[in-house]
Amino acid sequence: MIGPHAQGGRPRSTEQWRREVERCHREIAETERLLRAGHPDVQGLCLALSDWSTELRILETLPWKDKFFNF
Repeated sequence: MIGPHAQGGRPRSTEQWRREVERCHREIAETERLLRAGHPDVQGLCLALSDWSTELRILETLPWKDKFFNF
C-alpha cells in the first residue's frame, strides 16, 4: 500500500508519476466507497484514506513535476 515516495523514492518518469497519481485516486475512491457502504473496519479505512491522501499530496508537490506538466 505504501508507494515508492513514502519509502524515499521518486517516480523515474512522467509516465510512472501519472500511474502513481492514478493509483492514489483509485485507492481513495475505493476506500470512500467501502466507508459509504458501511464496511465494519472504519478505523482501518480511515487510516488507509489518510495514507493515500498523503501519498497523493506528496506526488502533487514534487518540485520537479512542474518541468513536465502544465497544471
